[in-house]
Amino acid sequence: MKEVKHIKILIAITIIAGAIGGIGNYFMIDIKPKNAIGLIKPIIMGIIASAVLPLFLKLASSNILDYVEEHLRYKNYIYFVSLCLLAALFADVFLKGIYAKVFNEVSEEIAVIEQKIENSNEKVDYALYNIKTEKTKTLIDKKSKTKDEEIRGYQKALNLDKMEATVYYEIKTNKISDNKELYKLGSPEKIDNTVTKLKKNNLVKEFEVDKTKMIVPKNISN
Repeated sequence: MKEVKHIKILIAITIIAGAIGGIGNYFMIDIKPKNAIGLIKPIIMGIIASAVLPLFLKLASSNILDYVEEHLRYKNYIYFVSLCLLAALFADVFLKGIYAKVFNEVSEEIAVIEQKIENSNEKVDYALYNIKTEKTKTLIDKKSKTKDEEIRGYQKALNLDKMEATVYYEIKTNKISDNKELYKLGSPEKIDNTVTKLKKNNLVKEFEVDKTKMIVPKNISN
């Protein structure tokens, strides 16, 4: 109950001191309006400025609005009345200052959040890159392992050395059908000798298509 009463007192101070400060603002004007509306405007602006004052106190990390012991509480009421009167007297300047302060802090917070999001995105991209790289490496290793296994299988099954089995693998698996393509595996002389041996062992055969020599596994018809 006491805290509710405390809040009600703060609201009353805000309205009353804001209105009084608005009237003071009216008398500070050199050229006064001729109608009553000219007085209503500064009063309303004064009340608005007083109502915004708690936000200013929050930004300033002030605790004069907190519910404290009674003798301190009344002292804080006096301070709050003074601040409300001051804010209402210079309502335009005060509200513009609060606006700039609040939105400047909001902009800074947004910038910090955007930077955090950008950093997070960079970390995600880096993680995805690592995953993709690792996956590609695994696939390459797996493919290489399969190739090596097949070459060893040809060595054992066909009684070939490693070079002969490798050349036979490229002809049979990768459909390489020209000596020039096979030269990437070793010197032309060594490759030619290897192909000759494979032909003698009846594993591959050679024929011409449009004056181009073609080499294919024996089980592939021309």
